[in-house]
Amino acid sequence: MLRTSSTQEAQEWIVQLESEVAGSQVPAAASPAARTELDRILARKEFRGARAPGPWDDIRKRISAWLEQLFLWIFGGILRHPLGGQILFWLLVLGGVAAIALWVFRFLVSRDNLNTFQPEPASEVTRSWQEWIRLAREAAGRGDFREAVHSAYWAGIARLEDLGAVPKDRTKTPREYLRYVSQSDFVATDPQRSPLEPLNVLTLRMERIWYANRGAKQEDFRESLVQLKALGCRLE
Repeated sequence: MLRTSSTQEAQEWIVQLESEVAGSQVPAAASPAARTELDRILARKEFRGARAPGPWDDIRKRISAWLEQLFLWIFGGILRHPLGGQILFWLLVLGGVAAIALWVFRFLVSRDNLNTFQPEPASEVTRSWQEWIRLAREAAGRGDFREAVHSAYWAGIARLEDLGAVPKDRTKTPREYLRYVSQSDFVATDPQRSPLEPLNVLTLRMERIWYANRGAKQEDFRESLVQLKALGCRLE
């Protein structure tokens, strides 16, 4: 009787053990609260960039691996041949020097002589405004309207020199001439006949065409003559 009872208890214990083992193999369903907490954690900024790798990531990984193998093959061969390494080194040096030289050249060309602080030759101070107008018309006659606008500007400066509105000093820049005229007695005594506005128009056009090299047309030269007439230059 005792043996039968022990056997029955053993069978019941085995059944209960099997039930517990089977239950442990079934994943427990996540509670709504746990899922909400997980979503809140994954919504943080440090996890926003996390995503499954896509096709493009796989392509980039393959390209990187191919480039790595290529560089290892190139530099591995160089290490086995010191002369080849020296040749490659000097080619890289020459390439770097050429790149820097090209950048400097493009920088200098891109400025297009925009340095308005560069004075005109001192010999030009002896030319009168009549001579400048003659040179401007000759340039316009051969279709060089850039030079025509440039000469018209200096005709205006020569006219202002005769009037005493600006000093006879060609080391001054176009902007310095403007500041000088704006501070002169001509503006204070008779604003209606002030040479400031015509000079300002001549200066802006000359800087745009001559220094910035934007190109000039016949209309630009004609407008320059209008401003010279406003300065009192006789154009007949």
